[in-house]
Amino acid sequence: MKNALIKHITNFLMELGKGFSYVGRENRLVAGEKEKFIDLLFYIIPLHRYCVIEVKITEFDFPDLGQLAGYVAMVDDLMNTEIEKPAMFNRPMGISEYELVRQQLPDDLKKTLPSQEEIERGLMGK
Repeated sequence: MKNALIKHITNFLMELGKGFSYVGRENRLVAGEKEKFIDLLFYIIPLHRYCVIEVKITEFDFPDLGQLAGYVAMVDDLMNTEIEKPAMFNRPMGISEYELVRQQLPDDLKKTLPSQEEIERGLMGK
């Protein structure tokens, strides 16, 4: 089920374009003796930022937030060059419902994200 969901999300975001560049699935990060795998990693070209997506098929819980924070920190530390900006962990984070956080995002990020209608059409396969 998780693999099917990840595949659908990946295909959907790739079709939308809008400056999203697919970096990888199960993207491997290693720091010291820690090896972690990010479900999906995208790059937002106009913003010079990575976008970390962790897919959960269970109810969201506090440890999930810690896991995501760790992935974001690893991406910022291991992958960012002098042109990349931090992955925005201190900003609103989308969990479950896209429309709840869109209004709170910075204007430059809002422009790169699809509207609720575009997401609904994509999920319906239209």
